[in-house]
Amino acid sequence: MINSRKFKLKLKTSKIAYIVFTIIAIYIFTKYVFKNLFPFFDKNILTLVYIIIVVLVLIIMLYFLRINNKFSREEKKIICNELDNKIEKVFTKYGLYITENYIICLGSCINLFKLLVIPIKEIDAIDIHHDSRYHYKKKGKESKQKILGFIFASIKDDIVFGNNDRFVFNIICDKKIYCITTSSTLNRIKTKEIKEMADYICSKHENIDYI
Repeated sequence: MINSRKFKLKLKTSKIAYIVFTIIAIYIFTKYVFKNLFPFFDKNILTLVYIIIVVLVLIIMLYFLRINNKFSREEKKIICNELDNKIEKVFTKYGLYITENYIICLGSCINLFKLLVIPIKEIDAIDIHHDSRYHYKKKGKESKQKILGFIFASIKDDIVFGNNDRFVFNIICDKKIYCITTSSTLNRIKTKEIKEMADYICSKHENIDYI
């Protein structure tokens, strides 16, 4: 019951965190940006721009809330049952729970927004080297790598991951990328833990690529 309670609590706290973060963002924008612009711009135009920005922020918040609460009542029951009765491996430091059928990441208590539930059967690959999602070709596919994607990936590798100083832990499911954590290659302990988690997940299903 403890693990399922953690999952239910994370659903609630992440929802509250999104709402509070949105309120704070709108408050700061209103007090420190919008009001200071009044002397320099037409009030009617500025008010219209302000309303548009606030509406966009609210839409973004609602989008993330919808993703956060995408689970149906039946799905929640299944996930909770897996967490309480079918746990196979737990990496407590990262809030990563591996059950018979799911990878469930609740993150740390500090990260109020992280909540990932990934069916193991949907995983295409585990990526721990830089950020290889743009280079990745699904096993069995013969389609050529898209040129723009390759160029973008190469530029990103040079700018973000120059000097080979970065580890990622991404789970790739078709077009969806779930980032569990990242690390500097200098952090030997964390990179070892990332490899351990990646190895274990890959051992769960023979069709999962390791890149």
